[in-house]
Amino acid sequence: MRFKSGNLLVLETKGKDTEQDRRKREFLREWVNAVNTHGGFGHWSWDVSLNPGDIKDILAKHARSKPATGTSGDESQSRSRSASSLS
Repeated sequence: MRFKSGNLLVLETKGKDTEQDRRKREFLREWVNAVNTHGGFGHWSWDVSLNPGDIKDILAKHARSKPATGTSGDESQSRSRSASSLS
């Protein structure tokens, strides 16, 4: 998704989280970091929702966030770990 701020978001929606899903997000985090480091494709972030009720809050969080160096993604409040704990 592209926000009015110009930020871009990869939003993954899941009903159930598996080991394979978590592994895919490791690669997504690497991709987002690489794209943001390059700097020529805008500022990207990622998030995941396991509950449809999270989506509005996730979108609001990313819509108002400003690009920051080193910020590559996040996981919704429904997750037990934040993206920073995956690093």
